[in-house]
Amino acid sequence: MQKQIIIKVCKHRSCVANGSENVMKKIEQSIGLTAGSKNIEYDLDYCGCLGHCAFGPNIVVNNNLVSGADQGNIMEKIA
Repeated sequence: MQKQIIIKVCKHRSCVANGSENVMKKIEQSIGLTAGSKNIEYDLDYCGCLGHCAFGPNIVVNNNLVSGADQGNIMEKIA
């Protein structure tokens, strides 16, 4: 059985200013879910500050911090 991929996108003001909402939109479009929902393969939601504001936008994928995410590279970083 495949392990579910848990994705949390930082919604703190610093990451939002650096594009975290655009990153979330790209993820939503790519996996067919909206924030706050999940299926067998993915669990997608926002989270609070991850403490790496200077390197944002930041996300967590299965408890691994991913800094400097953007629409162009995010799906590669999730895979």
